[in-house]
This record gives sequence, C-alpha cells and structure tokens, in this order.
Amino acid sequence: MAKALSPMAHPLYLTTDERTLFDALPAKLKEGWEVKEEKGTYQDDDMKRMLRMTFVRLQDPALKQLQVKLKSVKNEQELVELGKTVDFSSASEEDLAELFFAMGAENMTLVIRMQLAEVRSDSDLDAVSMLSNVRHVFYNSVPA
Repeated sequence: MAKALSPMAHPLYLTTDERTLFDALPAKLKEGWEVKEEKGTYQDDDMKRMLRMTFVRLQDPALKQLQVKLKSVKNEQELVELGKTVDFSSASEEDLAELFFAMGAENMTLVIRMQLAEVRSDSDLDAVSMLSNVRHVFYNSVPA
C-alpha cells in the first residue's frame, strides 16, 4: 500500500491541473494517498518576488548559488531546467523554508507540476506532498 514516508506529508493539496496529472499515475502508486483540492490563490508580481528574495538567508552553499540563479530566471522552462539541477534532499529544514518563501506559490506550483510528471515511486509522491503542503500553508498565510 502506498503511503507517505513522512507523517507530515499527507494529504496532497492539488489544483485541478495537478489532480489530472496525479489521476494519470498507475493505480498502485495512487493507492493510499489522500488528495484534497487546492483552492488557494495569490497574485504574485516581480516586486513581491524581488522583496521575498531580498529577505532570504540561506546557509547551504548550493542553495545560495540557486538563489542567485533564481533571480535571473525569465520563464517557466528556465525554472524547470534549474529545478532539475538541484538536490534538495540534504538541505536543512530552515534553508528549505527560506527557499520556498522566496519562490512563492506560483513557482511552487511549477515545481509540483514538474515533480508530478516525473513521479515513479511513493518517495516521489512524498516530495510532491511536502511541497503541496508548504504551498497550502503559504496560501493560508497571505491575505485573500
């Protein structure tokens, strides 16, 4: 039976588009995962992103390099390609929280879609779940 590797990972908060990607996964892989509809919204803009990046204080040298590179990302494809080059598994929780804050909900959504398209295991879904939960908290923390 599929299940989250982390007790904090459940449920998956997915948008309608993300749910379509999840539904296309093999039944055995989807088994045991709770999916809730993500209804959060946030109107982001360049100024808000720049401000968030200004406040980020990362410790991990690789994530510091990522932070610099994120400032010059011009489109979704560049973000996807950049995301494929980074290993987040060794990053501290503090650095990940800082990075996700800087990314904002829109960029987290792009990463979630990218991850869902590459899911092959429960471990992959656990990563999607974790990020979807972070995004859900982000949506709930900003004024409507």
